[in-house]
Amino acid sequence: MLASSTLVSHPTLKRRSPYTLTYPHLDRSSLFHPALSGDLTCMSCMFRATGFDFAVDEFLQQSTLIPDSVWHRGEHRLAKRVHEGSGFSMVASQADMSNPPQQVEDAIAFLKANQVELERLQKFSGVERICLDFGIEDRDVAVQCDYFPPELLRLAGNLNIGIEVTRYLQADE
Repeated sequence: MLASSTLVSHPTLKRRSPYTLTYPHLDRSSLFHPALSGDLTCMSCMFRATGFDFAVDEFLQQSTLIPDSVWHRGEHRLAKRVHEGSGFSMVASQADMSNPPQQVEDAIAFLKANQVELERLQKFSGVERICLDFGIEDRDVAVQCDYFPPELLRLAGNLNIGIEVTRYLQADE
């Protein structure tokens, strides 16, 4: 078992992956997603799968998905809290938080490119929650609206993937 809150790298990230030896069937020289290239500067749209009894290592041993972060129930996390379940997360879009339309386009490409594996994930024992989390920058407007097209909603819905929006304050320039 990995140390608590072990981070696992995507090939474009600079961290070294402890999964390189654990999951040798994965070819880390190729990207899992056509929209990802270059350095990761902002994780604007994240894909997450979690569950109280999710055997995340068992799933990932046979998976083509390449997680950025893996955690296990009972492991310590920030502020002396522990993870209540196990899971993993990975980047679905590197588009800037100020560019929701590009995040949506990348998320659609992510769902299409990984459809077979995501179907396996939704049926995997212990998985309780799967979501795409769109990190969107607060704009200095009275009303902020961001559109999610039917194609994204259909693809996500067919895979039992929820849509979440996390709003972030604008960075001071």
